[in-house]
Amino acid sequence: MGGKRTLAAIAAATAAFCIAVTAIFITRLVPDGSYEVAGERGGAAASSTPVPEEMKVNINTASKAELSRLSGIGESLAEAIIESRETEGPFESPEDIMRVKGIGEGKYAFIREYITTDG
Repeated sequence: MGGKRTLAAIAAATAAFCIAVTAIFITRLVPDGSYEVAGERGGAAASSTPVPEEMKVNINTASKAELSRLSGIGESLAEAIIESRETEGPFESPEDIMRVKGIGEGKYAFIREYITTDG
């Protein structure tokens, strides 16, 4: 009688565990819409292969959707980036993105390889 309920509970717990483990190992989205896994393509560490310029997101011209694809940049931060460049002027260097509230050195470390102000 309780066998089906027990199996359903185990299946649900297993699914939740798998989702949690996947979330831990997917470290960031990259500009082409794919994702990086810890230990692959640089993972959480610096990539040894430079990102081609044409794959980088220009923080001075990118749309909210383009900015939102960057690791840790959701819709609200994307809007804040756009607002900052509209009110304070264009970003002169990628590091200038840290003037946006909510983007500190840690978040910048994850996106610096994928952003540019050139072009």
